[in-house]
Amino acid sequence: MANLAILSTEHYFLIAGIALIAIVLLQMSFWVGGSIGSHFAQKKQMNLNLLILEQKLAAAKLERNIVEGELGWSGYRTFRVVKLVREIKDIVSIYLTPQDQRPLPFFKPGQYLTFSLDLPGEKKPLIRCYSISNAPNDEFFRCTIKNLCVEANGQKTHTAKASQYLTTQLEEGQILRARAPAGKFHIDLNEEQPVVLLAGGIGITPIFSMLASIAKFQPHRRVILFYGGRSTRDYGLKNDLQNLVRKHRNIYLLNCFSDPLESDQQGVHYDVKGHVTIDLIKSMLPSNNFQYYLCGPGQFMSALVTGLAEWGVPKEQIHFEAFGPSSVKSVRADISSPEKSRQACRIRFTRTGETVEWNESNGSLLDAAEQYGVAVNSGCRAGNCGSCEVGLLKGRVRYSKDPSVFPESGKTLSCVACPDGDVEVDA
Repeated sequence: MANLAILSTEHYFLIAGIALIAIVLLQMSFWVGGSIGSHFAQKKQMNLNLLILEQKLAAAKLERNIVEGELGWSGYRTFRVVKLVREIKDIVSIYLTPQDQRPLPFFKPGQYLTFSLDLPGEKKPLIRCYSISNAPNDEFFRCTIKNLCVEANGQKTHTAKASQYLTTQLEEGQILRARAPAGKFHIDLNEEQPVVLLAGGIGITPIFSMLASIAKFQPHRRVILFYGGRSTRDYGLKNDLQNLVRKHRNIYLLNCFSDPLESDQQGVHYDVKGHVTIDLIKSMLPSNNFQYYLCGPGQFMSALVTGLAEWGVPKEQIHFEAFGPSSVKSVRADISSPEKSRQACRIRFTRTGETVEWNESNGSLLDAAEQYGVAVNSGCRAGNCGSCEVGLLKGRVRYSKDPSVFPESGKTLSCVACPDGDVEVDA
């Protein structure tokens, strides 16, 4: 019995030892298997993450290429007015969809449409350019237009036929003809540098397109908008701006009112009483290392472009669109190096037989023609639409700004061309 007990005890310890070894081996196999499985799972997840990242980068690159592309159409395309929104008393937003129902190109934010307008009582179409005021999409364009027909004591002192028609007589369902988006004033959505946007009055229209596009395509790019106007009564696209600011933390808006209404509350409706000035901009920014985009009336543009240049902002970081030829000339002179004073010369208008003396104070060929009663067609008055093109029969001209499209040989765009010596013009 004793031997049996000893054998049983030995068997017990043997079996226990074998069991212990088996448990250890089993745990090691689970550990090794788990480690190997975890390793492969992590590797698989890493590869999946890399694939997803590559797909996102490819999609972003494709989207950027579409946005920055030169897609468009030749000649005029017909659009239906699908909605009219009166932003304030004299500013209306026009929503346009293509009659052919084909997708729209992804234009460059800040560009404009060139319209051929058949107005009642006009013998030929008026050619006008209006900025697109929305972010790129494939369904509609929006142009926000101000009525420039000015009245004093019940009498019209200045009549802008096109803007008056579009803001007071245009109806939903009507058809308009427009060329593809164009213009060199646009933001680069492939850049990541922080942006300062400066808008004066109705100059907010292309600036808003830039702002909305940054919000849509670059939601992490820092952007600061300085808006200058008189009061809430003149504040176009106010609601759209406020909605963007509420939804996007990368957007900061500073409103400056020069003549606020009694009902306008500082801190609620506006931030600063006065104009947008270079001193204000310098006080709000940590440095001058931004891309600057400006659009507004002449005095607004001239003061700010000059101020930015004097602050040391490189010329290639200042981008602007000015209203009218005088604005363009003054701004270009401010940002460019000083030119030698041009000598007086003569302009001969061959159709009328008029020969006139010209100097720098006479402005462009178009300005000079109007001063001496010579009829020349005009549209944008900023070298964009081409409606002021005239034949240059003799002599040379220089441009106060580069036209969006240079005319063919033997012709010139009179709204931005100045004579460089005696010239003869087919007008």
